[in-house]
Amino acid sequence: MLLIIRPEPGAGQFAAAVEARHPGQAQMLFAPVMEIVQTGAVPDLSDIRTLVFTSQNGVFGYAAGTDRRDIPCYTVGDTTKEAAEAAGIQAVSASGAADDLLALMLADNVCGPVLHLHGEHMAADVARALRDAGVEARDAVLYAQRPRPLSDAARAALTGQVPVILPLFSPRSARLLVADTMPTCPLVPLAISAAAVAALPESLAKAALMAARPDGASMLALMADALTMAKRLEGAIGPQ
Repeated sequence: MLLIIRPEPGAGQFAAAVEARHPGQAQMLFAPVMEIVQTGAVPDLSDIRTLVFTSQNGVFGYAAGTDRRDIPCYTVGDTTKEAAEAAGIQAVSASGAADDLLALMLADNVCGPVLHLHGEHMAADVARALRDAGVEARDAVLYAQRPRPLSDAARAALTGQVPVILPLFSPRSARLLVADTMPTCPLVPLAISAAAVAALPESLAKAALMAARPDGASMLALMADALTMAKRLEGAIGPQ
């Protein structure tokens, strides 16, 4: 069982990528622990020279809120870059985490004012880090990541006997899941970062596989090992 708890569109994108690489090998269950709700307006852009996006949802909120496509942007990862380019925005990807993004922008002598568009919950304060480095930077909240309860089917899977592969794309999603239902099933957690591992209880963190880089491609690369581990756990349980 592959339990996907991230919201759309990321959930569907990851599921499609898994199915393409491992056709028919994973029964999928979708149970998002968050929903994305647009809450803010795009601020005045008259003097902004560079945009920053650390998620696809920031891109979607920006594209829905303004017709401006002439301001180039930096993105934390390649998936977000693809979303920006699909919206008609020139984009450069750091292909990594927030530290990689900041290092890239500073190495490029980024032109300010910079505007970081993000959700209510963010892993790193990019605008503050840029200001600390001497770059004029602002930020704006465009959306909220509101918690939602797990489905009954997800709770049953997490407390059952069948092995569950659990991709965790953020520390917050890990915390929300554990707060809703503590997994007692044979679990194979896939963590996008050390922070996501640290958000798990110690007993679950020990079993976690961590992505080589904090991005979807690296999470997908873990699936081969995860499927092998799930089969091994299933064999250890034996027929019921």
